[in-house]
Amino acid sequence: MSLSRSRRGVLALVGALALLVPTAACGVTGGTEDASNRRLRMMIPNSPGGGYDLTGRAAAKAIEDDDLTGRFEIRNVLGASGTVAMQRLLNEEGSDDLVMTMGLGVVGAVYTNKSKATVSRMTPIARLVEEQEGILVPADSPYRTVADLAKAWKADPGSVTVGGGSSPGGPDHLFPMQLAETLGIDPNDVNFISYDGGGPLTTALLGSKIDVGMSGLGEFEGQISDGSLRVLAVSGEKRLSTVDAPTLTESGVDLVFTNWRGVLAPPDITAAQREYLVGLFTKMHETPEWREALERNGWSDNFATGSEFATFLDEQDTRYVLAAFLVVVGGYVVYDATGLSDGFADQPVQPYAFPYVVGAVLVVLGVLLAVATRRGDVAQGEEGEDVDLTAGSDWVTVAKLAGLFIVNIALIDWLGWAITGAVLFAGTAYVLGSRTPVRDLAVGAALSVGTFYGFYVGLGLPMPAGILDGVL
Repeated sequence: MSLSRSRRGVLALVGALALLVPTAACGVTGGTEDASNRRLRMMIPNSPGGGYDLTGRAAAKAIEDDDLTGRFEIRNVLGASGTVAMQRLLNEEGSDDLVMTMGLGVVGAVYTNKSKATVSRMTPIARLVEEQEGILVPADSPYRTVADLAKAWKADPGSVTVGGGSSPGGPDHLFPMQLAETLGIDPNDVNFISYDGGGPLTTALLGSKIDVGMSGLGEFEGQISDGSLRVLAVSGEKRLSTVDAPTLTESGVDLVFTNWRGVLAPPDITAAQREYLVGLFTKMHETPEWREALERNGWSDNFATGSEFATFLDEQDTRYVLAAFLVVVGGYVVYDATGLSDGFADQPVQPYAFPYVVGAVLVVLGVLLAVATRRGDVAQGEEGEDVDLTAGSDWVTVAKLAGLFIVNIALIDWLGWAITGAVLFAGTAYVLGSRTPVRDLAVGAALSVGTFYGFYVGLGLPMPAGILDGVL
């Protein structure tokens, strides 16, 4: 009896230790589980069959097939061109099991919809792909080439219905507008119909509800393969191996346009979780399954993580803010000019003409900057120029320049334009690297005095004289 009790005691002790070991292990590792068993959630900001959906599901499948983690729970969250999904991501602050696919259209939609869920508030994980747009028509379409389409489109822009898989302001909307402008068609005359992703757009094309569709080609792989849809041209610099279609450039149209897609996580996740997610998608990027997905969908490998992707997003975000600022300031200048009275009767140019021109130019520059940002345009250095034009913004320099403008505005009524204008010019030159203050002040004084008299004599518009009133 005593031996039996001892055996039972030993067995009970072994059983207790067996239960305690995994618990202790979890305590030591901070609750980290085996990566191959870990479940993650993925949020997709458009409908099934859309570009974000295809990209997200291809990435999730590559990760699952290579046992890099457990299964993904994928959910499509529709609304406001991805802004609704971005708000959901923001609301999941600190959640370490969630990622979201996004791209160029979402960045712009955030500002179009005035959402607080900006890209800068999220955690960047990886940029995955770059994708060309395609010009698609039904198999029985009378348009056999881009030239055929261009001829009919220019003859009667409103009669050609163009569909895209994103709302106005998204890549599938911007591309046809850019194409129309390149062809000499007023974008305002384009008969554009917006669809929520590639699925509804495919249905519209196959049902002949629209004449032409413009979107990422990965969403139409099956229809292109079976011949129910034809591709007139692709929008990138080079042809795609998966599609028998020329580039727009080869078709005589001087336009190159691409879109990009990537992955974000919620704000304020831990550094360890961010490293885990970056590492997960880095491993995914090297899998055969992902390489196959790139080839199958006609995507270009545009992979970036860490500071490179963060800087890229920061530049996109900043350029949209600057574009909005230019449009607002330009609009205000034009509005303010409506309150100016007529100048001298014999003036060929009235005082309000100059601010009208300046305001209009600012608005146009803002719109062009937004368009260039959506297109992914990056400045190119001149031959032999040793400068990295893809580097992040120099915020110290920007802050100094902004400070100079604020000081100028604050002191112009007291000191007068002749003085503050000279200081503004010389200060700007110094911030940008000049080290000849005497010469810069002299040049600035000449410019400020010249513009002082130019505005008064040419426009009948007096600039503030300040303490030099009676001297000038």
